[in-house]
Amino acid sequence: MKRCLLILIGAAITACVPKQAEVRTVRGIILDAYAESVMIQENDSVTSWITLSETTDLSECDGLAAGGSVAAECKVEPTNTGDRLTAIKVIAPDMPYEHYIIGSWVEPNPVAPDQVQGFTLEADGSAHSINTSEVTYTSWTLRGNQLVLVAESTDDSSFEQQIIYRIKGISSQKLTLENEEGTESYIYSRH
Repeated sequence: MKRCLLILIGAAITACVPKQAEVRTVRGIILDAYAESVMIQENDSVTSWITLSETTDLSECDGLAAGGSVAAECKVEPTNTGDRLTAIKVIAPDMPYEHYIIGSWVEPNPVAPDQVQGFTLEADGSAHSINTSEVTYTSWTLRGNQLVLVAESTDDSSFEQQIIYRIKGISSQKLTLENEEGTESYIYSRH
């Protein structure tokens, strides 16, 4: 009887002790930022909303703008609709934005669906075309959340133009761009 009573008392005490909140670090690219929340693209399939509070440490945050990189140490609170993430500390930019975008990106070729086309963005600012027949990419830069590609024609007209895309999302394997007018989107995969 004593043993059962001790087990019941132990269970009651354990039930009354508050659970330690889980803490998780979230890293990615900012898709959107509001006064008290930030949407982060963690990878190809995970997008997270992070809530900022009055106690969030922003001492290592130079601003939260779409397209920038961020790391946030968050308290995780389970809810009926999923986990709620509340930032304890935010570091932004987490890594240079170029860290995420340097490399080769391709999309299906609309003329030859069994082939891909795209571009390679080098760390030194040079760019190269992948299976494009009309233009040859020569260089690239970032302006906030805009990717600016410089291209030359491949025919005899020898013109140079800037092609500006808005970066709508980026992760280690996927890059989503939108034309300047916002009328067309392009989804590239890392090559």
